[in-house]
Amino acid sequence: MCQRGDTLEVIIDDKSISIDSCIAHKVNAINMVGLFKTLGSCCGHGKYPPTIVVKDQSGQTFEYHTRHPIQRMRRFYRKDADGHYFLPERKE
Repeated sequence: MCQRGDTLEVIIDDKSISIDSCIAHKVNAINMVGLFKTLGSCCGHGKYPPTIVVKDQSGQTFEYHTRHPIQRMRRFYRKDADGHYFLPERKE
């Protein structure tokens, strides 16, 4: 688990993206395989479970770990009262 703000800059589709450093390796591996495109990610910072939002080749968007479908096409994460971001579909 990394602290909030502990990110790595990664190039995805010619764009520089900030990814939580403790899950950057997993996001990078998912993108390298090419079956999914990552759309968002957060390690949860000890408060929420790690999440990676992906889109598959058929255009379906879901949370990678649980395969829970996500109907939104953007603004996947919400901010709680403490300022932590979470994916509502995985809030436990």
